[in-house]
Amino acid sequence: MDVVLLILRDLPRKPDNPWILPSRLAVNDRPFDGVGHVWLRIRTAAKLDGVRLYDLRHTFASKGVNIGLGLPLIGGLLGHGLPTTTAKYAHLAADPTREAGERIATRLASGLAGTRATVTALGSRRRITQLNG
Repeated sequence: MDVVLLILRDLPRKPDNPWILPSRLAVNDRPFDGVGHVWLRIRTAAKLDGVRLYDLRHTFASKGVNIGLGLPLIGGLLGHGLPTTTAKYAHLAADPTREAGERIATRLASGLAGTRATVTALGSRRRITQLNG
C-alpha cells in the first residue's frame, strides 16, 4: 500500500465526521482548510525562519531536475496542470547538462590523444581520470 495511504488510514478520526482532515472548528461538515498556522509552528520548531512552503516545493523540483528527471514528470508530481508552470525550473538543468558535456568532451579528447579516460556515470560523484595507453 502507498505510504501516503497508510498515513491517512492511521490518522485519528472524530466520531461522526466524514473528513479525513476535519476543520479545527467545532463544525463537523467542513474539511481542513489550510496549513498556514501549522506551518508557522513547524517552521519555528525546526528553526527554519523565513522558509515558505513554496521554498520546499521549489527545492523538491530543483532536486528532481538536477538528478535528470524530466519536467513533465516533475510537473505531475507537483500537480501542475500546464507544462509552462514547470518550465520555470528548466534553468536548473544547466549544471547537469554542462557536466554531461564535459564528460563527453573528456572522453573524445582522450581518444584523440591516444589515451583512455575513465568517466563515472552522470549524477555520481564527479571523477574523471586520465589513463595512459
